[in-house]
Amino acid sequence: MVAFRRGRVDEAIALLTDGIARLRSGSAKNHMHQTVLLYNLAQCHRRSGQHAEAIRVYRQLLEFDGKMPEYHMELAHCHLDLGEFTEALARLLTARDLGPSIQEVHSLLGFTYLQLGRTEEAVGAYRAALAFVPDDTDALYDLAYALGESEDPASALELLLSADLHGLPADSAARFLTLTAEQHAAAGDLPAARQALEEVVVLAPDDCDARANLDQVVAAMTG
Repeated sequence: MVAFRRGRVDEAIALLTDGIARLRSGSAKNHMHQTVLLYNLAQCHRRSGQHAEAIRVYRQLLEFDGKMPEYHMELAHCHLDLGEFTEALARLLTARDLGPSIQEVHSLLGFTYLQLGRTEEAVGAYRAALAFVPDDTDALYDLAYALGESEDPASALELLLSADLHGLPADSAARFLTLTAEQHAAAGDLPAARQALEEVVVLAPDDCDARANLDQVVAAMTG
């Protein structure tokens, strides 16, 4: 929608709603056009923060085509935006069953499982996401984070230390190194944690949290 891309969300919603109303007839062709308009309308509602409306429209869309994993995934996004993790999980499990090769579904499952405190299942979901794209640094980070949450710092460190941080933006590299420092500390290796945090401070000299973490580790080593 041109209006939506230009930031005129209310205009886009009005145009889409009118278009859907005009297509409410029984032909298969009109049903196909209606699903396209419904999808765009749901996206407009979600992007404008109207999550309840987006959920309502996505449910209408699923009445037309409940076999599209992307529709279930997009509805799950709405529930996640609202912090409705149980509802999101149900949609994501359906999306996974319908489209098991969609990496984003597995990543979202990992995130949702973590919010529900189901760390072992989060690890499994993130492991599946990484398996689809083994050089995806975001997927690798997510899996390492979940492993840390499941109190397996050794496995988390193995992953983190295998990552190639060269070429990553400074903030992304700093994020990796911060998690690496946390896992070194959890494993009882404070010198390695200090080294990682010193690298973070070099990458992000204005990061007060990084300096505070480094000071805390140094104090623990000398105390």
